[in-house]
Amino acid sequence: MASTKFYIEKRKDADGVTKTKNVPILLSFSFDNNRMWIPTGERIDANKWDDDKQKVKSSAIGAAEINNVLQKKRDDVMGIYRNAIAAGTEPSIKYIREALNGNKITARKSVFQLYEEFIKSNANFSESTIKKLKTNLQHLRNFAKKEGTIEFKYIDDAFISRFERYYIQDLKHTNNTIHKNVGNFKWFLKWASKNGYATEINLSISGNIRQHENEIIALTTEELKAVMDLKFTDFYMSVARDAFLFGCFTGLRFSDIQKLRKEDVTDHFINVTVQKTKDYLKVPLNSQAKAILDKYRDTPMAVAIPVYTGQKVNNNLKKIGEQAKLNRLVTTMKYRGSVLLKQTCPLHEILHFHCSRRTFISYMFSQGVPSEIIMKLSNHKTHRNFSKYNSIQDQQKSDAMNLAFGSLV
Repeated sequence: MASTKFYIEKRKDADGVTKTKNVPILLSFSFDNNRMWIPTGERIDANKWDDDKQKVKSSAIGAAEINNVLQKKRDDVMGIYRNAIAAGTEPSIKYIREALNGNKITARKSVFQLYEEFIKSNANFSESTIKKLKTNLQHLRNFAKKEGTIEFKYIDDAFISRFERYYIQDLKHTNNTIHKNVGNFKWFLKWASKNGYATEINLSISGNIRQHENEIIALTTEELKAVMDLKFTDFYMSVARDAFLFGCFTGLRFSDIQKLRKEDVTDHFINVTVQKTKDYLKVPLNSQAKAILDKYRDTPMAVAIPVYTGQKVNNNLKKIGEQAKLNRLVTTMKYRGSVLLKQTCPLHEILHFHCSRRTFISYMFSQGVPSEIIMKLSNHKTHRNFSKYNSIQDQQKSDAMNLAFGSLV
């Protein structure tokens, strides 16, 4: 959105009196949250200027000629702006001034154009990664409506702080979401610098928002059995429960279960290329996982489990959790800036698919399976990331305490 308006200059003389004779006429040009003042080269007495019509009064000598000059200046400015947009260039104040001065301008792709190229640059990006990056780009575009033109050379710590504040105040995001989005933006900046698109990028920038470790929620053995014992006549509820349990028994993510094909399954193993990491993974099949696969073996579909969209599955999982009486109170804590958002509610209200992966790791650990083996099965590369999933249940803590100090009684 761009607009123009003509003014006569409001400047005072040495005595503090506003000048009214032979006053310069200026063009105010507003675009994309930017505003610039452009000299027109014309002058007029203040009493001969029509503020409402933004032109010289017709009764003034030379009015037609001056007004024609003003109109041409307006057309030139708007033409430069529109041509830049049509060419895919993000016009800046400097760009407009250079073009008005007749200087040759080397078209440079905008931050947004390069971000789009970044998203398309890697064929190995998963669908979920592409979706996250596209969302991040849209947030950046919306932020620019408040910030003004975004150029690489102006992206510094202060810019990141304003970007974070936008996430907090306008989008109401929590710190972990903000941390991930800013991380994705910095990933793009590194790509742009590495590929020579912007040598002035400051790669040492950092924000103020830090990631907070969320409570890892996993089902207990009793809760897992309660979900297993449910009977459904509704196909979609049944598939959601089976897919969730399959995740509990194999540690596979939703994206990998959704894409798992019957041909990927042998008598004793699942052979899958993990969508998130692109690693080949061979997961042994236990009897519980086999039973779920056998249930759908004779369906006409090529997929091993006919799971549908993640959002619908998660919605149904909350209903499933309620039917299974997963009423254990759990407390989640998140931060929005410095504000703590604390929520205590029944488990079934926040049950989601990723709890299955957490349940798998937690249950394996509780059964004494070495961490190295669990990490191989869950495709975790580092102990730091793995430890977040390795949830030690309250009962395990009690058993350990009793074992350690029971002899003192």
